[in-house]
Amino acid sequence: MTGYILRRLILAIPVIIGILFFTFALTRLLPSDPCRQQLQEHATEAVCREFNRRHGLDQPIPEQFRRYLGDIARGDFGDSFEYGYSVSRLMVERFPRTLELTVYAMLFAIIVGVPLGIISAYYHHSAIDVGTMVGANLGVSMPVFWLGLMLAYVFGVLLKDTIFWLPPGGSGVDTRPFYEVWGLSVEASETSIWTFIAHMDTLNPLLGGNLAGFWDNFRHMILPMAALGTIPLSIIARMSRSSLLEVLGQNYVRTARAKGVRERGVVFKHAFRNAMLPVVTIIGLSFGSLLSGAVLTETVFGLSGVGDALFSAITGRDYTVVQAFTIVIAIIFVFVNLVVDILYVFLDPRIRLE
Repeated sequence: MTGYILRRLILAIPVIIGILFFTFALTRLLPSDPCRQQLQEHATEAVCREFNRRHGLDQPIPEQFRRYLGDIARGDFGDSFEYGYSVSRLMVERFPRTLELTVYAMLFAIIVGVPLGIISAYYHHSAIDVGTMVGANLGVSMPVFWLGLMLAYVFGVLLKDTIFWLPPGGSGVDTRPFYEVWGLSVEASETSIWTFIAHMDTLNPLLGGNLAGFWDNFRHMILPMAALGTIPLSIIARMSRSSLLEVLGQNYVRTARAKGVRERGVVFKHAFRNAMLPVVTIIGLSFGSLLSGAVLTETVFGLSGVGDALFSAITGRDYTVVQAFTIVIAIIFVFVNLVVDILYVFLDPRIRLE
């Protein structure tokens, strides 16, 4: 197991470098000049020459890429053209909210999608099965931005002043950093892990014992979570159903039924574990897609996360921000795929990664 993990991590290095290279190249192939995009009418020739020199943009592309790889190896993502401070600080400020939104959306998709798939398979060819699959097909077909706007309109406008009202956008209340509540004398710099956790809207007040702050921030996450998680929920439900139906047709399942095992025991004790292998794969791929695809959701609900920062960076030709967030998401994607491969061993002992 250890050797397999090490090999996968080593093989991931050229993949990440390749992703970084193509991102690096594509950002510089985009039309427009970062200096003129950022400074607008103040972008004179002299000012742009100084801007390019300060950010290393006057160097040949291969030299820029070589220097950037060296900076990345030292953990330095460079400075943002637009914000005027380090990308690491921007990442600590923006990434926690996107990570929380992705985790909540994924949990929502798993907790609802897997049981729906199991129920649909258990009652296959029934009205429950047909209704569940029709709902799943509708969920896959609805664009995130349209669903987000509809949810915000229904729960934020139509149901206003009712117990079903939910905040249609924005963030909840600001809460004290949890380490201050704990009385810890930690050195919380702008890029430390303590600051990263303190920027999580729900985890920070929960660690600090502020249940009111946690609930207020969590309520602001419900609609974005539902909008972002509906498509993977539908895919997981369909995959769970088809995988479970396939396993229920295997010989060992028929043998269990012939021995008198109750149908519920056949489903959960004999079939469910093997049916989860393709579902786990879909969950891993969906997590990476949610992490990189939260741009529309954050834009619709006014969340200042990675999506908002990436949108501003792409339109403003802020190369360093685009490259930094891309490589971080790629690393998380590789890590999630590794975790999925390891989970195979626990779900099916016949699989040997070595």
